[in-house]
Amino acid sequence: MAGITRCVIGCADPITEFASEGASALHSAGVEVIMGVEQEVCEDLIKEYTKLMNTKLQKMARKHFQQTGRPLGFLHCSVVDSEDVHAFANNGNAFGKNFGGKHEMSFRDVRRLVID
Repeated sequence: MAGITRCVIGCADPITEFASEGASALHSAGVEVIMGVEQEVCEDLIKEYTKLMNTKLQKMARKHFQQTGRPLGFLHCSVVDSEDVHAFANNGNAFGKNFGGKHEMSFRDVRRLVID
């Protein structure tokens, strides 16, 4: 519609599932597509992005989005009992038996509360 007749692409999309989608869509629309011009230079420009986008977590997130239509999210919660910071240091991001000397809640108990 814009009257573009030729598109030059330096390198394919580093996400393997999408590597040829853009070029294929342009070609299907009647645009001449030339790929691989200065490919090494282009790949060098996006090498950090390529590493990030091809991690196991990113692949898992893309698969989750494909299956559910929703983004993959993580909830992280840190609980600190102001009366007993040392118990937090010993137990990390979990409810411990000695957490503040008051809570007798374990990970299993917290899970039961969330599920029930």
